[in-house]
Amino acid sequence: MISLVGYGKAEVLLKNAVMVPAKQALAIGLINRVVSKEDLDSVAATYMKSLLRLPAVSYGITKVNLRGDLGNAWEAQADEEAKNGWAFLNLPQTTKMLGGVLKRLSGNKHRKKSKQAPKAKL
Repeated sequence: MISLVGYGKAEVLLKNAVMVPAKQALAIGLINRVVSKEDLDSVAATYMKSLLRLPAVSYGITKVNLRGDLGNAWEAQADEEAKNGWAFLNLPQTTKMLGGVLKRLSGNKHRKKSKQAPKAKL
């Protein structure tokens, strides 16, 4: 994400778990295009067909050249990141916060359909 939007924006978005609206994501370079829900399947299919017309070897080499340094850097610290990430996910305040995020994302749909309390907690 840093290579797409810069360190400052990436840090703010990631640290604050910001859900970026489509137009803003396009403006900051996080995504390449915004399409309507109705056009999504056809636009995605057209894009995929254009990628499939490219020679696989040259596409693969280009991808490695663009992402090689990132892949190598990630691989070098992957075990440490996994260890630290798991420790973070197991903190009581993290599970509480993630529960709130899931509740917000679900829009409390499960409570609108039924007056029963949820059967599972995070």
